[in-house]
Amino acid sequence: MSLGDELRQLLGSDAIADDAETLAAHSGDKWFAAHQPFTVVVDSLRALLTGAPVGNTPYLALAWCVAIAVVAYLWAQAAFRRGAR
Repeated sequence: MSLGDELRQLLGSDAIADDAETLAAHSGDKWFAAHQPFTVVVDSLRALLTGAPVGNTPYLALAWCVAIAVVAYLWAQAAFRRGAR
């Protein structure tokens, strides 16, 4: 199994079981697996490279990238202010 296959298995939405007992114990995991940035970025790249219809996945991927950049910027600003004292 290649590294890419292992990453898809770990980060993909199908890595979480669908039975009721597991869903009750890991309801947040299923939501995260379905809405994480890795999924929309890979889906949009795959669609763009294969010529398939892309839908709104490029916009979601861009929104995730912007959100992560904003959070990282704010976190860096806070860390810099804390370290300057």
